[in-house]
Amino acid sequence: MKKFITLIILSSLYLASQEDVNEDIEEIVAVGTKASLKSALDKQKDSNQVVSIVDSDAIGEFPDETAAEAVRRLSGVSVENDQGEGRYITLRGMSGDLNGVTLNGATVPAPEGGRKVLLDGLPTELLDSIEVYKTLIPSQDLEGIGGRIEFKTKKATELDKRLVKIKYDQSYNDFSGEADSPKYSLTYGEKFSDAFGAILGYTYQSKHIISNNNETGYEPWGIADNGNKYLARDWEMRFYDLTRERQGFTADFDLALNDDTSLFYNFLFNKYEDDEIRFKDEYRARNLVESSVTPTSASYQRITADKETRKRIEVRTIETKIFGGESRLGMYNTKFQFSESFAEEDDTNNVDAKFRAQCRIRSGDDICGTYSWANPKFISLSLAPRGQMLTDPSEYDWDELEIDYGLIQDREDAFKIDFESDPFDFNGNVMSIEFGAKSSERIKSNREGNLDGSGDVAQGMLTYSPSAPNNLWYFPEALSFFANPSLVFPLQNQFRPLDLDLADFWSTKEEIFALYFMATIETDNAVVVTGFRNEDTSFETYGFNDGDEQDRLEFENDYSFLAPSINVKYFLNDKVQLRAAAYRSLSRPGFEQTAPVPDIGDGNGDGEWSGSMGNPDLKPYEANNYDLGFEYYGDESFFSAGLYYKDISNTIYPRVLGNQIVGGIFFSDLETFANAGDSSILGYELNYFTELDAYLPLEGFFVSANVTYNDGESDFAPGGDNTETFTIPFRKLSEEAANFSLGYDKGKFDIRFSVNYRSSYLDYLGDEGEELFNDDFGYGYMRFTDDYYSYDLVAKYKYTENLSLRFEGKNLDNRPEFYYWNSPDRLSQYDEYGYWMSFGFRYNF
Repeated sequence: MKKFITLIILSSLYLASQEDVNEDIEEIVAVGTKASLKSALDKQKDSNQVVSIVDSDAIGEFPDETAAEAVRRLSGVSVENDQGEGRYITLRGMSGDLNGVTLNGATVPAPEGGRKVLLDGLPTELLDSIEVYKTLIPSQDLEGIGGRIEFKTKKATELDKRLVKIKYDQSYNDFSGEADSPKYSLTYGEKFSDAFGAILGYTYQSKHIISNNNETGYEPWGIADNGNKYLARDWEMRFYDLTRERQGFTADFDLALNDDTSLFYNFLFNKYEDDEIRFKDEYRARNLVESSVTPTSASYQRITADKETRKRIEVRTIETKIFGGESRLGMYNTKFQFSESFAEEDDTNNVDAKFRAQCRIRSGDDICGTYSWANPKFISLSLAPRGQMLTDPSEYDWDELEIDYGLIQDREDAFKIDFESDPFDFNGNVMSIEFGAKSSERIKSNREGNLDGSGDVAQGMLTYSPSAPNNLWYFPEALSFFANPSLVFPLQNQFRPLDLDLADFWSTKEEIFALYFMATIETDNAVVVTGFRNEDTSFETYGFNDGDEQDRLEFENDYSFLAPSINVKYFLNDKVQLRAAAYRSLSRPGFEQTAPVPDIGDGNGDGEWSGSMGNPDLKPYEANNYDLGFEYYGDESFFSAGLYYKDISNTIYPRVLGNQIVGGIFFSDLETFANAGDSSILGYELNYFTELDAYLPLEGFFVSANVTYNDGESDFAPGGDNTETFTIPFRKLSEEAANFSLGYDKGKFDIRFSVNYRSSYLDYLGDEGEELFNDDFGYGYMRFTDDYYSYDLVAKYKYTENLSLRFEGKNLDNRPEFYYWNSPDRLSQYDEYGYWMSFGFRYNF
C-alpha cells in the first residue's frame, strides 16, 4: 500500500512538472489550492483579530469533504473522528463543547445532548469560507473559551457572472472493497439585476462504511500476585456495516432596495442518516487461574459469550433560517438579523438482540480459554476443548431484546442589531464606534428510554438464521456468527407504537440578552479594537424523577458575565505586524450536565435525598485570555508565531457530592456534575507558507506547515470536597498538533499531499457510575486517546476551461484510532476504517 501511495504522489508531481514542456499548451491562471491559501492569508492580515481562515478558490471548492476536515489544516485545530470521518472540531486542544459555532452569524445548534456541534454532516459544497477566531471582540458572542468558528455561504451580490456548477465523485473504501459511495452536487447562482441575486445549492452523498473495533470495558485490568496484569472485565469485538446518507440544500437571496438599504434571506437544511448494522462478540472472563498469568496472557475457568445483533436507523437534521438587512441612519450603518436554528437527532428506530452461552468449570484444572495481549492493541482468545462449545450456535439461548429510543431537539430564535458609525477624527487619529444588542431564546429537550422485551421472546439463536458477516478478511480475530438483522429488526413491531410520553424526559430553556460597545482606533502604525460585552443568562429546566410524570422537578438559575476586551495590531512595516489581545470569554454548562433526568429518592423519609441527576447550580466555564503574536507577510512567503495563555475557572467534571444542597434539595450523596478547581493552558503556535520557486528552481511548488503546543492542567477532587485534590491533564487537550502540506499548483495541475498530526489527550475519567468515585481513584481509571496521523492526497487536473478531473485519497496508510487506560499496553479501544479513494469531475457552465 505504501508503495502504491508513493507511486501516486511521484507520478502526479512528475506529470505536473512536465506541463510546461509543451510550449503549445495554453497557460492557465492558477485559482486552485495555492490561490485559496494566499487569499486566506490576505484576509487574516486584514483582520483585527487573531484568526485562521479556510478560503475556497471558488464557491464550494474546498479540498476536503466535510466542514470538520476542512479546518483541521489550520494551526491549533484538530478533529475527533467517527467512523474515520472528522466529526468534532478541537481548537487549541480544547474539546468541541468549549467552542462557539455559527453559520452566517446564526448559532449552529447541536443534534446531540450537549453543546458540541457535529460537523461531519455539513458538506463543504455549501460553504464559501470558514473563519476560526482565536480572540474575540465585543461584537461577537462570548460563548467559546476555545474559540469561535464561523461558516459562511457566498452572497449572491458578490457574483460577477452566472454560476452553474456540477460536481460528481465515486468513492472506493479499502474495507468494503467496492466503489459504491456516490456523491454529487449542483450549484446555481445569478445576479439577475444590480438589485437582486440568488444562489441555490444542493448536495447528496451515500457513503458505505465498514469498520471494526476491539475494546475492553471500564477498569479492565487487574494485577496478579506475581505482579503481571490480567484481564479483569469484558473484552469485545465490533463490526460495523453502515450506509451514511447526507443531503444538503442552501439558498441565498439578496435584494438592494436603494443605495442605502438592502435585505437578505439565507436558508440551510442538512439531513444526515445512518443506516447501521452492528455485530458484537463480547466475552467476559471470570475465575482467573492465578498460576497462568504471564506478562502477555492469562487463562480462565469461566467465559460468558454474548452475540449481539443491532440494527438502527438514526437521523440528524440541522436547519438555519436568517433574515436581515442593513440601512443608513444618519452617520450610522445599521444592521439587523432575525435567525431561527433547529437541530434534531431521531434515534427511535433502534433494536438490539443478544444471545448468550457460557463455559463454566467449577473444579479441576481444565480451562475454558486463554486470552493473549502480546499485541496490546488487539486481544486474542484461544478456546480450550471445554470452551469449544462457544463456537456452536445451538448453545446460544435468547438473553435480551432492547429497543432504545431517543429524540433530541434543539431550537434557537435570536435577534440582533448593530450600529456602526462612520469614521471620524479622534485626536488626530481615525476612530469609529459600534454598539448593539442581541436577544436569544434556546430550548433543548431530550426524550429517551429503553424497552426491555426479553421476556416476550424466547427462541434460541438458530431461529434467526445465524451466519458470519461478510468483509472480514481484515479482522485480526475472526468473528463467528450472529442473528440475521433482517429477522431481528422487525421484532420491534411487537412493541410499537412506543409510548414516548413514558420515557425519561428533560427540557431546558436558556435566554441570553447581550449589550456591547466597541471602539476601533486607527493610527499611523496601529489598529486598536477595545470595548466590553455583557451577557445576562437565565435558564429554566425540568424533568421527571425516574421517568414518573407525577414527580416533576423544576429548577432555574441566572447569572451575568461582563467581558472587557482589547485587540491591538501594530505595524512594524509593510510586511511585519505584531498582535496582542486580552479578553474574557465563557462556555456555558452542557445541557445534559444541568438537566434533571433524576433518579433520586428519600430512602428513610428523613429529608435526606440521594441518587443521581444533573446539577442546575453549575456555573459556566470562565476564562481570562491573553494572546501575543508576530506575523510576516512576504511576497511569496508567510510566517507567524503566537503565544497564548488561558486562566480558566469553574471547569466541570463528574463528581459525587455529599451533604450539600443542589437545586434547593439537600442530598446526603448525589452523583452529578460540579465545578472543579482552577485550570490553566499555556501554548504557542507557529505557521509557515512559502512558494518554493523563491529559493529553488521548483516553479509551482509550495509548502504549508504549522505546529501548536499546549500545556494544560486542572485541579480535580474525584469524591468531592472531602477527598484529596490532585492535578490532571485538561480534558480533551492535545499537547501537540501539526500539519504539513506539499503542493503543486501551476497550469492545469493542482496537487496537495498533506499530513495531519495530533498527540494523545485525556478522553474521559472512566465510565459513568459509582466506580469513578472510589477512594483509590487515580490515573488507572482514566482513558487516553493515542497519537494520531493522517495522510491525504488531492489532485486536480483542468482538462478544459469548463471541465476538471479530481482524485482524492484519505487515510492512505489506514491509520487506526487507539484509546488506552492510562498506559498504552492497557487496551481500551482500537478502531480501524481502511483508506478511502474517490474519483470525480467538476463542470462549470
